[in-house]
Formats: sequence, C-alpha cells, structure tokens
Amino acid sequence: MPISDVAINQPVFITMLMLLAVVIGLLAYSSRPVELFPSISVPVVVVAVPYPGAGPESVADQVTRPLEETLNTMAGVDQITSTSSEGIAQIQVQFVESVDPNQAIQNVRERVSGVMPRLPSDVGDPTFFQFDLDSFPVLQAAIASDGSLSPLELRELIEDVFVPSLQRVEGVGDVQVNGGQVRQINVQLDLARLQANQVSPAQGIGALHRANPNLGLAKQPGANKT
Repeated sequence: MPISDVAINQPVFITMLMLLAVVIGLLAYSSRPVELFPSISVPVVVVAVPYPGAGPESVADQVTRPLEETLNTMAGVDQITSTSSEGIAQIQVQFVESVDPNQAIQNVRERVSGVMPRLPSDVGDPTFFQFDLDSFPVLQAAIASDGSLSPLELRELIEDVFVPSLQRVEGVGDVQVNGGQVRQINVQLDLARLQANQVSPAQGIGALHRANPNLGLAKQPGANKT
C-alpha cells in the first residue's frame, strides 16, 4: 500500500508518528551538551627563553637554533615555529593530534633542560606555556593618544588606571598591556672614578644586579673593558 494511501486512510497513526519524531528530537536536543566556549585541548607548547642584552641575531644563533635542533628530534612533532627578538627567544612546538597535551609539555621540558647547559651563561630560565584556547582573550581594545601623551605616559596611564578597573570586573581573569614604551633607566659608569677606587666595571654591574634582583639588566657592548 502506498504511503500516501496510509496517510489518507489512517491520519491518526501518521499524526502520532510525527509527534513521536518531534518528541524524540526535542529530547535529543535538550540532552546534547552545548557550551558557548567549550574546553579544547591542543598539543601545542610554547617555550620562552630570555637572553638579556642580546640582539635578535645573537638570540637566533646561540639560543633559538640549538633549541630547534633538539626539539625537532622529538617523536610526534608536526611543526616548529620560532621568533628571535631583542633579548628573548620563543619557540612554538606543535604536535600531531594523537599526542597527549600533558605528555607533550613534559617532553619539551626534558629536552630544553638538556640543552640549557650548552647555552650562554647569561641565558635565563625558560618558561613553558601550554596552548589553551580557554586562555585566549575574549576582548581586545586599542587606545591611542591625541598627541598630548607620549608613548611612555600613555602606557603608564593604562597600567595605573585602566588595568585596575578592568581587573575588578566580575569574570575577568587577566588583563595584559602591549605596546607603548616601558620606562628604562640607563646607568653610565664613570671609568675614571672606578679606577680611582680600584673597582672594575664588572663589579659595578654586579652591584647593580644585587641591588635590583627583580629587574632585568643588560650590559652594553664594551661594558667590561677597562
């Protein structure tokens, strides 16, 4: 018997089937887990290694390249990208999807720890970041001055006024500021007075390090010359 004849001769039966299909669809939809920002684990690890006072070329030759060569031999590596900037090297290691993210960062830590003794003594401790989509910024804002504030003054205004206000907003986990200028203090040693007091430039720089343990200090070329 054709379906059209069944629909005409037994309308109640067809109506019940349609209602049953609608109910099943509603139940399936309501039980399906749906999130606006679902948690996603991606096997990507980022390594940041500071090299204070070094230029991009020195960072690339003495830090980035040795790390890349070692990390590239790990099993499961899909792609490695790096950035060598003034005073810091950043290496991003992307693994194939089958690699466990927690195991990936552990493997990267072990490989980097094995390379660190071969890097220059001025290289700082590495920092490891696990790629996490939950940590991506939800809102980005650009703030510009009308010319009345210098880049340094604009950044200080944002850090002193805007950042504390945003941090007090409910649900905000972190606020980061990029751009502008960061205050920098240049110290010029008086070589004549150092020699008169029998103090070498290296000792003067060491005294600055001890007095400012939490600040990044960089030596200018020729700072150790007498």
